[in-house]
Amino acid sequence: MSTSTRPPIDFATLDAALEWAIPRHTIRLDLPPRRDIDRYSASLGGYLMLLIDTELGPSEGAHLPHYETAGQLLTASLHTDTFSHVDAYEHCQALARCVRQFAGFYRIRETTLAGREASA
Repeated sequence: MSTSTRPPIDFATLDAALEWAIPRHTIRLDLPPRRDIDRYSASLGGYLMLLIDTELGPSEGAHLPHYETAGQLLTASLHTDTFSHVDAYEHCQALARCVRQFAGFYRIRETTLAGREASA
């Protein structure tokens, strides 16, 4: 997919979804409603696919484990209807951790590209 046709990444919404799934400042002692877990899991899975599609780096070498994890999580996302409530929430959190990693790769790449363009 070319850069010009790729939809922009809404980092405000992405960051809010990450904060819901893996809050930084609170410890969750209960499970959120299953419909919320499923909704956030679907959203995070979409962001993960979008970030993978941005060609952040080679899917080999140092990046390989991240791509493998992403693939496993996305494959598992096809079967979340068979997950228990707890397993569904743990899957949502795993998706969020993976998305956070790929979003970090994306932000680093964009900063690097902007620096190159500014120095050119």
